[in-house]
Amino acid sequence: MNKQGFKLVGRKLIHPAAALLTAFAVTSVMILVIGYSPLNIFGSIFKGAFGNKNALLGTLFRMTPILITGLAFTVATRAGLINIGIEGQLCAGAFIATLVGLYAQGLPPFAHIFVTIAAAVAGGGLCGAFIAFMKIRFNAHEFITSIMMNSIVTYITGYFVSGPLRTPGDVAQTQSVSEDIMLPMLSQRNNLSIGILIALALAVVLYFYFKRTARGFEMNIVGNSPAVARFSGIHINRTIYHTMFLSGGIAGLCGAIHVLGYLGRYINDFSPGFGFDGVAVSTLAGGNPLACIASSLLFGGLKAGAIRLNIMTKAPMEFVDLIQAVAIILIAAPKLTSSLEAWGRKKSNRVKEAEQQSPATQR
Repeated sequence: MNKQGFKLVGRKLIHPAAALLTAFAVTSVMILVIGYSPLNIFGSIFKGAFGNKNALLGTLFRMTPILITGLAFTVATRAGLINIGIEGQLCAGAFIATLVGLYAQGLPPFAHIFVTIAAAVAGGGLCGAFIAFMKIRFNAHEFITSIMMNSIVTYITGYFVSGPLRTPGDVAQTQSVSEDIMLPMLSQRNNLSIGILIALALAVVLYFYFKRTARGFEMNIVGNSPAVARFSGIHINRTIYHTMFLSGGIAGLCGAIHVLGYLGRYINDFSPGFGFDGVAVSTLAGGNPLACIASSLLFGGLKAGAIRLNIMTKAPMEFVDLIQAVAIILIAAPKLTSSLEAWGRKKSNRVKEAEQQSPATQR
């Protein structure tokens, strides 16, 4: 990377860093007002997240799903799309992984793992592709349809897990998949599987995918300027399908890894909001796959530290949520304004194009 490239990266990091520091400052003031010491609060969070080897491994465990969902959201934003359906897509992936794990018997363990993960990726990808279909065919905004897909997937999986597939007990869950197809563990005590290595590798692959491949270049062009993409001969609808399938597929991968690397089965409402945490991770990272590693490590550390915070100081764990919320609001506010302006310009351009084409159509 040349000198100019480093300057560009530096400019992109200034706003998220400033927002994060401001979030800690605002939270510190609120902690003082409530009657706690900010040093004790932040010290407890840090020790719970990075204080020793076990704390770090616990942070990496909590980082894994939100890194993958952050990458899923990043893929969508590269093409100017908003995939809020990641929560539903990862649940679809987890559910399909459980079904394949339970009923695709007779395969060698490695082949069984591969087929299970591939099926989960395909399931999540098809959910994303359906959102793309609704956008292209009926001009339905992906923000709305992706939220609806969350509900649809939740109701479908909830019906089967609470009904035909439920095992006896107080918790709505399926049978456990075979131990042979569970992912190898890096730390049994901290429930850390090789899923973290898959997530890190995926971040690197996506970075080079956007930088070095034709499809990645097309996604960037469509996201930055649909008019330029159209003029350049890029098939915009195909790019939207491709982007949403890839985004949903990565979310499905997250669900498969969580089942095969931790749960061992599908449990109703197992996700505490991994999909929405991924939105925060991607937003803080500025849509950069490699920066998602750092932002997910931060959020994973905050979640791990919140447990120690509550145990050691009896302070509410909601302080951690407050830090995340303030940081994301500060980062997203300028982007929201610019997005609304861009949306208004896009609408205006479409009206002008329609007016220009109308006389030609009449002739």
